[in-house]
Amino acid sequence: MTVVNLWLGLRVTCAGSKAGRIRDMLFEASHWSIVYVVVDTGSWWRPMPRLVPITAFAAPDLLLRTVACNLPLVELQQCPPLESQKPVYLHYESASLQGGLTVLSLPREEISSPALRSIREVSRYRVAAPDGRIGRANAFLAAGGVEALTHIALRVRYRGRLRTMQLPVWDISSISYRHRRINVSRSHREAVQEAMRLTRRAS
Repeated sequence: MTVVNLWLGLRVTCAGSKAGRIRDMLFEASHWSIVYVVVDTGSWWRPMPRLVPITAFAAPDLLLRTVACNLPLVELQQCPPLESQKPVYLHYESASLQGGLTVLSLPREEISSPALRSIREVSRYRVAAPDGRIGRANAFLAAGGVEALTHIALRVRYRGRLRTMQLPVWDISSISYRHRRINVSRSHREAVQEAMRLTRRAS
C-alpha cells in the first residue's frame, strides 16, 4: 500500500524546472478518491496554492522528495486557486472569520456529500465508534497509486500498548470538522477487531 501523506511537502518539477511544493491533497469521500493536489507555486511570504489534477503527476521519488508534473510550468501556474474549490475546513474557517454562517450554507458532514476534504487536515482527527473513541488517525493509505483511498492508519491503545492499525475507509460514516472526528459505523469492539485483522494480514 501507498502512504498518501508522504506526498505532502514534496517538491514539484515541470520538465526539470522547480514549480513549487505540495501543500495538501483534496479528496471526495463519496467515492474515496484524490481529486486535486494543492501545489504552492508562491513563496513563504506570498503563498499561491493551486489546484492541480492528481492525474497530472507521475510517481514520486521519495528519496529525493520530488515529484514530476506533466503539465508545462506556465499551465500549472494558471491552474485554479485553492479558494475556487475550498475544502470543508476552509469553509468553516471562512465562516468563523466572517462572524458565522447558517448551518445550511456549510458543507454536510455525511460521506455522501460531494464536498472536498483535506488529507492534511483529516489525518489528524480522532476516530470514534458510536459507543466510544477508538484512536487517532495519522495517515491515509491507497492501493497502488494514490488516487483511490482504501484505508486510514490510526494509533490505537490495545491491551495496554499503542499500536498502528488499519481501518477500511468504507467503515467511515461521517467526517466532522466541528468535532475534529472521523466517525465509523462499527462498534468500538468490531472496529478494533477488524483493524487488528487487517493489520496482521498486511504484515
